[in-house]
Amino acid sequence: HWLKLCTASLLSPVLSARLQAEAVSALTESATAQHEVGTDAYTTARPFTGRFPASWFISKIIDGVRHIIEQNDASEQLAALQSQYQLSKLAEIGINHEMPPDMLEDYMADFTAIHLDW
Repeated sequence: HWLKLCTASLLSPVLSARLQAEAVSALTESATAQHEVGTDAYTTARPFTGRFPASWFISKIIDGVRHIIEQNDASEQLAALQSQYQLSKLAEIGINHEMPPDMLEDYMADFTAIHLDW
């Protein structure tokens, strides 16, 4: 499930400031916007080849709803996240919220390389 992808984003105060700034631009651009990216890596000395299509976009969308999700009790956060998915550009462009395990693993590998200094 793409909903499982939010765990690291929702729990990491270190990533919050950086991702929040990036989320603003991701949430305001067209769903069909295209970008040429030299590297998505947090550490530019260690570029990587993305394994998941548009992992940066999904990460920004998830982080963009962090403040909404965190306002809810833990027991209500999944329902709030599902609701936000329905309103998101992810749903708008047809990215399925249910992912096979291999796609989830590819996303998590990209997420780690994008956001963590490893």
